[in-house]
Amino acid sequence: MKNIYLIIFSLIFYWGCKEKNTPYKQVNNQIAYRLISFSDEDKKCRLFNIYQADIIIHTQQDSLIYKSKFKEQYFFDNQGLDTLFNFMHVGDSMQFMLRGDFLAKHLEKSFIDTVCYFAEIKIKKELTQEEIQQSSAQLEFNELYQLKQFIDSLSIPAEDFAQGYFEEFFKYGTGDTLSYGDVAFLNYYGTFLNGEVFDSTATKENLFDYTYGVKGQVIPAFEKALFGKVEGDSFRLIIPSMYAFGEEGSSTLIVPPATTVIYYIKVDSILKRKNFMQ
Repeated sequence: MKNIYLIIFSLIFYWGCKEKNTPYKQVNNQIAYRLISFSDEDKKCRLFNIYQADIIIHTQQDSLIYKSKFKEQYFFDNQGLDTLFNFMHVGDSMQFMLRGDFLAKHLEKSFIDTVCYFAEIKIKKELTQEEIQQSSAQLEFNELYQLKQFIDSLSIPAEDFAQGYFEEFFKYGTGDTLSYGDVAFLNYYGTFLNGEVFDSTATKENLFDYTYGVKGQVIPAFEKALFGKVEGDSFRLIIPSMYAFGEEGSSTLIVPPATTVIYYIKVDSILKRKNFMQ
């Protein structure tokens, strides 16, 4: 019975996304692909290598959803959109048909589960160790330069980043204090230094809930900054990549490597551990 359901879902996906006279290879009920152009070197993409790639994602009506930046680099660890590299060789260009429920796992955007979207991907090159080192150094320099320009424009002393990030309160709350094991419900939005919003609870159905003290749920600056926060607190964090998404960027590919981010956060409510353990 399970196989029958899988076949039905696959047919719905295939016929719902199919373009006339265009052969796609079906992978599962979420992914199908076709080769646009291929490389002569026949060098398959391998896990844990870094690739320079162009990625464009759009709707069937050609409305742009995501476009990689100039010379964007992707660490192939099978956790984000780079999952699609499994089907590619260096130099290949492919078009993928992807269901919304696949994209929703890897991009922090809203998608309709059964709707088909398109991704065009070209693997331009695999970076050598020397190129990676040079690139990492350049990225780190660029981040530090942009951050200095930004904080200088706001007259924020560099010393205010002594804890690894800058924190500025907008409003102090009067409710419960967050402690280990408590659940904090957060309202937030994140931006780059240029003000572009890359993530927001306003685009989600629910507030972000976080059990304080559980490792791996949030970026390091969140973990440190939320300690002792009070229900109703509202504040801003300016976070260099070391305490944000690091040298590799976010797994969703939305935040590039070595990128400073800003979060505006309000502790909407706190559920004390003792209250839900009873």
